[in-house]
Parts: sequence; C-alpha cells; structure tokens
Amino acid sequence: MAEQQTVYVVGVRTQEQLNLAQKHCFGDCGKIKLGIIDTGDDVAGPGFACTESECLYEKAVIGPMGTAAETGQSISIRVLQEIAHAK
Repeated sequence: MAEQQTVYVVGVRTQEQLNLAQKHCFGDCGKIKLGIIDTGDDVAGPGFACTESECLYEKAVIGPMGTAAETGQSISIRVLQEIAHAK
C-alpha cells in the first residue's frame, strides 16, 4: 500500500503570509492546485492546500492537525518565509 501523502495548508490569516503565498505559491512555484479552504484553526486561518513535500519557502510545519475525511491524507500547516533566490 502506498504511503499517504501529506496535505500542507498554507495559512493566510496574516497579510504577510498571504503576500508570501501569492508571490511564491502562485508565482515562483505555481503548484497549488486547490482553492481556498477553511481550516477552522485560529493560528493558520483559511489557506491553500499544497501537496509538495519539499518547499523552498517553508519556515515551519505545524501538525499534523488531523486527516482528510475523504482521502485519509495527513493535514499539516505550512508557514512560509521569504528567502533570497539562489539561481
């Protein structure tokens, strides 16, 4: 049986995190494929779901916070940070 993939919720409760998500998740990376979801979490707030296991902009991961009812995937909160690009 294949290992269940983690879904990372990029929380956008703060303007800083929303700006980072817009710049990196939708810009540089561009791999977010799901719309906004409500985590019901006071720390992360609403967010975008990301299934990328490696994130250049990840500052911290909180969780796992639970599992997705339909898929059984683990759900964690991903906190973003700004980094200088190394090209």
